Amino acid sequence: MIAALLLATLTPVLSADAEPARLLRFPHVQGDKVAFVYGGDIWTTTSEGGSARRVTSFDEGFELFPRISPDGEWIAFSGEYSGTRQIWIVPFAGGVPRQLTFYPDVGAMPPRGGYDHLPIDWSPDGERILVKANRTPYGQRVARYYWVNADGTGLEVPLQIPEGGPASLSPDGTKLAYSIISREWRTWKRYTAGRAQDVWIYDLEADTVERLTEFAGTDNFPLWIGERIYFTSDRTGTLNLYRYDLGTRETRQVTDFTDFDVLFPSRGGDSVIFQQAGYLYVMDAATESVRRLDVTLADDRPWLRPRWKDGADGGLGSYDVSPSARRAVVEFRGDLFDVPAEKGVAVNLTRTPNRRERDAEWSPDGKHVLYLAETGDEYELFVRSMVDGEERRLTTGSNAWILQASWSPDSKSILLTDKANRIAVLDVENGALRELDSSGENTIRAASWSADSAWVTYLKTSLNGYDSVWICPVAGDGGPVQVTTDHYDDGGATFDPEGDYLY
Repeated sequence: MIAALLLATLTPVLSADAEPARLLRFPHVQGDKVAFVYGGDIWTTTSEGGSARRVTSFDEGFELFPRISPDGEWIAFSGEYSGTRQIWIVPFAGGVPRQLTFYPDVGAMPPRGGYDHLPIDWSPDGERILVKANRTPYGQRVARYYWVNADGTGLEVPLQIPEGGPASLSPDGTKLAYSIISREWRTWKRYTAGRAQDVWIYDLEADTVERLTEFAGTDNFPLWIGERIYFTSDRTGTLNLYRYDLGTRETRQVTDFTDFDVLFPSRGGDSVIFQQAGYLYVMDAATESVRRLDVTLADDRPWLRPRWKDGADGGLGSYDVSPSARRAVVEFRGDLFDVPAEKGVAVNLTRTPNRRERDAEWSPDGKHVLYLAETGDEYELFVRSMVDGEERRLTTGSNAWILQASWSPDSKSILLTDKANRIAVLDVENGALRELDSSGENTIRAASWSADSAWVTYLKTSLNGYDSVWICPVAGDGGPVQVTTDHYDDGGATFDPEGDYLY
């Protein structure tokens, strides 16, 4: 029955000019021309925004990192055609892409590993493209720079720099502002360990290097414009755009976003473009004023069309069997379904394609289903009546990822643990929440009920790093009690059916 489960995604399809498009990525600007990636394809628009035109439309693979030539006539990009990722070039006005590199790529990597064969910058004369390729003896995720001729002739020429990440050339092409380490694909926030990035300058003629930034966190994507180098840094906790003045050697913050990071900035001419919160922003270097580009996409948006999906093809998540064992509640593509054990109809309980539900659990009396559902930036706890279908929200403002939510045997309470290292009991009828205990060392885990719903047991990490078993009464004045010592690492605690012993 689960294999035959079908779901229609009912997301409304908006017209192209209904609202500015989002999820625009990897932008580049050159004069009044802009290129970016949306839906795995490269699109172009103007530096004022407006309607965009799709340049690549190959269904197979993922195009990224478009870089417009200095004369605005060409776009170099990384394309995944014929099963390999290489450097390609295509006319800005559109046309058939032409392959420039043929060296085998390293293949698919996890998202944090990034991508092989990325165009970084054009030479000032527009004859060569600076490419980053993962061809080092240090591992598949470490790259070095190569020159590739834009006309496709000749072999790739490696630069003398042994490895590098994001970079841009000086206006005369004799120096390179770069980050030695590539970490921009990893979503680690406020990172200060060994892969933290800084901005350096490499003199390609004198073969010397100079360090510009020494911040303990992230300084990356240096963008050389005149006598200034712009870069992103998380010195305020959020990645923002900064400026380094080569004359005064002073650094100044340019943008002050506090919600989402400034990501994948690039420069062309006297402008900087970047993505932030799914939108594109352009900064004019002369005034350092920042404006958002409102872009509309004349596209049929096939990902938004209603479609049918078969459960046998994947998409199944958490599940729980009803007390009668005649039905089960199943998470499928973010919705919850009531599914018969053998014959019958699978019923979509939630019908919320714009909200994900997960970790469903049937109450012991069979009258309700408990689950976590998205509410803005958080997941909160909901309960749905299996009698009349009414949904009721149980928690608000949890401010921490809820790890475990389990029914009491009498179906009156719910036991909660979360990433704030707390354990609490929630009264289903009145919504009252009582915190039972907390931990300063680790999250509380493996919580379970006694058969009479009066006690709970759980694991709590001691100061020495070992787990010990604790119990706590749900009601009354009693508090948590540690029942095993810190001398051993304990686990798997559960009450016996009569409630007299703890195994």
